[in-house]
Amino acid sequence: MPVSESRGKSPEEAISVQLLSQMMGTHISRLGQVWVEGEVISAKLYGQMYFISFRDLEKEIGIEVVAPSAVINKLPEKLDSGSKVLIHVSTEWWTKKGEVKFKVRDIRPLGLGELLIRLEMLRNALRAEGLFNPDLKKPVPFLPRKIGLITGRDTDALKDVIVNSRRRWPATQFEIREIPLQQPDTPTLAINALNELQGISDVDVIVIARGGGSFVDLLPWSDEGLARAVAAAYKPVVSAIGHEADRPILDDVADLRASTPTDAASKIVPSLEEEKATFERNAGYLQNHRIDWLSKENRHLELIRSALGTKSPKALLQNRIAEVRGISRELALKVKHRVEKQFVELESRRNSLVALSPFNVLARGYSVLLDEKGSVIKSTKDLKVGQSFTAQVSDGTIEAERKK
Repeated sequence: MPVSESRGKSPEEAISVQLLSQMMGTHISRLGQVWVEGEVISAKLYGQMYFISFRDLEKEIGIEVVAPSAVINKLPEKLDSGSKVLIHVSTEWWTKKGEVKFKVRDIRPLGLGELLIRLEMLRNALRAEGLFNPDLKKPVPFLPRKIGLITGRDTDALKDVIVNSRRRWPATQFEIREIPLQQPDTPTLAINALNELQGISDVDVIVIARGGGSFVDLLPWSDEGLARAVAAAYKPVVSAIGHEADRPILDDVADLRASTPTDAASKIVPSLEEEKATFERNAGYLQNHRIDWLSKENRHLELIRSALGTKSPKALLQNRIAEVRGISRELALKVKHRVEKQFVELESRRNSLVALSPFNVLARGYSVLLDEKGSVIKSTKDLKVGQSFTAQVSDGTIEAERKK
């Protein structure tokens, strides 16, 4: 009998639990049978029924389903945790317990081809958003103070990274976060570990190491949430999943991809021996360069010194002194020649004057009469009787007086 929609709307119209259960069963039965895709978290057999925890492929949303063992046994491979499958379920309302049950009518493995298509679609979408852009890749420091390492507990990947890093640089330090590597919650645990390591100030680079595995094993490393977390990380992240054929999306968003955990060690830690050899080689280059440079500079200095030899102040002064001395000698010779010439000319004139001098005449016995005023007496009329006069002879004067 149909239940009126107005029933149960008020305290006066309350309905019974039985009626509510019938109403729930009616609504749930409308869902019918549907195909659902997802991932198996766990599958436990009790009697003839499997109780399966089933989760969404992308979101942390799960349901519980039950399947007859006859349905599960038809699968080509064992149903394990992490299996990706399609289930055909009917939705049933269990009146006695008031629970919704999803009963598996059929189950099929989710084809790898379909998974590959989904991964490729996700890869293309992230690429279109620019998450693979090489310009956004952060450089790995030359010598990290501490390496953050996300990997499994006691795995070969853990040992490979640590052993090979310390073989290259013995003082390498690690901050390690161990997580399950192929569980449904692996991406979430990896994101949490990534955030923890980013919060440690002296962790300069973070390595996520897996060490290979099957295509299904590597699916957690293509998780969209993990890919976005790595792309958004502000510290450089190195992907060392180690599988060439099935490249996980983590390789594309990481700042550096290593082919193996050992390769990761070689890419993030320098080799102490190689650095020593490089240092010694460069030291030799520098020493040879220094010697060559000094020799070249010395030769250049000698050329400059030689060029400056004739242009230095001392050399210029010495040249000027030599020029002055030469001019002085030349002037002295010219003066000497001129003086000698003048002397000869003067001597000639002196001889001429001597020849014309009255004293020369006096020397031959003549005399010159001078009156009291020193004037020459040229005529008897210039001298009166009794007047004194002086006779100038060649060697002196004679005082005389006119008598008549």
